Amino acid sequence: MGGLAHTRRALPAPGARYARLCGWPCHPPPGRGHRARRAPRLGFLANPARRDASAARDREAPAQVRRPPHRGLLSPHRRADDRGRIRQPAAGSEIKMTDDIHIQVLPLDRIHFNPYQMWAIDPDKVAELAESIKVDGILQTPRARPHPDKPGHVQLVFGHHRRAAAAQAGLAEMAVDVRVTDDRTMARFAFVENFKRREPNAIDRARAMQKLMQPPLSLSQAEAGEWMGLRSPGGASNALKLLKLPAPVQQHVERGELPERLARQLVSITSLAPKPAEQLAAQVARADPAEREDVLAEGLSKLLWQHGRDLSQAEFEMTWPAQPIPVDDPRDGRPDELRACAGCPNLFSRDGDQSCTLPLCFDLKQQRFLDGALQAASERLKVPAAARGEKAAPLFGRHEYVREHDARKLLTRARSDESLGLRLIITEHSEHWQRQVLGAGRLGLASTDAAACRRVIDEADGKGASRSAPDKGKGAEKPITPAQAAKLKQQEDELKEERRAERAAMQRLEQDVVWLVQNFARLAAAQITISGPVLTYVVERLIRSNRQQASGFYGLLDWYDDLEEQAHAATGESADPIRRQMLAAAEVFEHALPFGGTKPGTWEAVVGELKALAQVRDDQPSVRRTIRHTANGAIGKPGFGLKLPGGWDKPPIHRTEYNCWYCGAFAGGAQRRLSLGDAARGWKLVQDGDAPTDVACPVCAPKMAAPKLSTDNSKTKTEAKARTRKSPPTVKAALRKTKNRKAGKGQR
Repeated sequence: MGGLAHTRRALPAPGARYARLCGWPCHPPPGRGHRARRAPRLGFLANPARRDASAARDREAPAQVRRPPHRGLLSPHRRADDRGRIRQPAAGSEIKMTDDIHIQVLPLDRIHFNPYQMWAIDPDKVAELAESIKVDGILQTPRARPHPDKPGHVQLVFGHHRRAAAAQAGLAEMAVDVRVTDDRTMARFAFVENFKRREPNAIDRARAMQKLMQPPLSLSQAEAGEWMGLRSPGGASNALKLLKLPAPVQQHVERGELPERLARQLVSITSLAPKPAEQLAAQVARADPAEREDVLAEGLSKLLWQHGRDLSQAEFEMTWPAQPIPVDDPRDGRPDELRACAGCPNLFSRDGDQSCTLPLCFDLKQQRFLDGALQAASERLKVPAAARGEKAAPLFGRHEYVREHDARKLLTRARSDESLGLRLIITEHSEHWQRQVLGAGRLGLASTDAAACRRVIDEADGKGASRSAPDKGKGAEKPITPAQAAKLKQQEDELKEERRAERAAMQRLEQDVVWLVQNFARLAAAQITISGPVLTYVVERLIRSNRQQASGFYGLLDWYDDLEEQAHAATGESADPIRRQMLAAAEVFEHALPFGGTKPGTWEAVVGELKALAQVRDDQPSVRRTIRHTANGAIGKPGFGLKLPGGWDKPPIHRTEYNCWYCGAFAGGAQRRLSLGDAARGWKLVQDGDAPTDVACPVCAPKMAAPKLSTDNSKTKTEAKARTRKSPPTVKAALRKTKNRKAGKGQR
């Protein structure tokens, strides 16, 4: 304590030292003198060597004044040495930095703004600060760092308004707190100070993120998003998309007239039609806040209809092509390469409708796909494609009723009779028969001799059976010779076998899909956890299954109706597993089954949709909002969260009355049952009453010992008709259902 008492001395009054440094007159209060405020640091004043070294350091560098421990008043335009005399900085003097904190008084032209400053200077605030500086000076010293490119200059970390106010107040120089600061700290201080001053809007955040991603910081998109408080990568990506909007639209967002979520929907449209998009944004900004979304939806629909392309009219799938296709001549706005629509930034989705906002890319992809489909169909059907400039008249027009077997008849005849001049072409319309027969909706048939093709169609209908009848304007034709008749008969038999084989393949595909839906529904039902009254309410009140899609698959609706009957017959908790299966089946009907029933590619499409439906995804909802909101916890998130077991998509050998129970081959009959022709070819059937117990194809028939197919169904038909006439309507419906399930639809 003796040392401490020995070194205790009276300290100057508060503010006296700062007044002396700034050159202000300093006189102690009369009659009081200097009073002791507090004991100084023991290690500093008690050690003469440290005190002398500090004094020597101040004498050697009088321009660099150690920052006082108290941040009181400091003149922005004065600097004094340790004797109170004003010292002006030498012109062009270089700032020598150490790790310590230093106060420098520099001319305003050597004080530059922070390169990461985002917000503009507020003139009103600058004027207010200028008036305050004229009276009281700068109350808080701005912070700066040495300029990395200009020696003797500094860059402000924060304090831009004070620097602008000092210039407006007429000051020539200003004191700054100079510290060594890296770029990352400069950026963070700038954002913190800016965000304190006012709440940033969506455009402010996007511009700040863009600056952070540029050199010298070069942050990643995710890191820049975290600086702005956007944790998810999707949020950062959506924020940056706003910078693609035109300047007038961005101004609406900055003023709060256009919400961010509505502005993002205009990003894709601006590249498609910039001026109409700006007009739509202004229209939405002027609308009542409660009506803005409706105004935007109506305007977007109109713009997409006028300038975009509806992807529902595309012949290609969303995932085509698997690999990018280079474009030979990328000009006039064409892309350099053609990519899949899935994940494309030009894809616009709203309420389940998808449109392309790059029409040149869509048209080019459509043409490339149709060219490939035309070539593939020509090789598969052995029919040449129409050459450029060749005069081939289309055989069928738009909305003209065309039977598939007429088109198949022409294709079969054209393989052996080149005089028909049948050609494949690309049409402007798409019909169902074109997909079923030719493999693509925009492929059509044309001919260099349309009259000859029409005669072939008439022969198939029985209208031109007598070839000896005279033809108008051409005289009588020669009758058909026996050799020609035999050839025609052979061609007709080949056509029938080809059609039977196609029907058999479609029947197998249809049964495979039905089994796949049933198997997936059983697996997915285990993931649904709701039960009791809530489950009953969801199934009976909120489920509106798309029966039109399920009706395209024979036997699927009957299976669903059987589940419904079992659920009504069950009591208590025993009905819950059945209702969960119904709920899962309804979701499959809604999201996995295509329209129009079975067609080439149905299996792959259904398997892909079921795999997506089994996953938990946030980008594509697969469960209705009513189910998610009412039965919260039933599935939780979109998708079932189901891990599919191995072999879930490997169908077994089916057991129907029109397919073999040994090899799985289908008979291919038009009535979904074995006919007299099937029995003549060697198909065998064993029945127990009306129910089949064993079915075998001609190849597998030796494996079973069973009588041949019984074709006398007249008694069964008569009895069924008599029962139907005597039954009330409800019984009629039950008999019709039983008859469809057991004997097939063709027997009704």
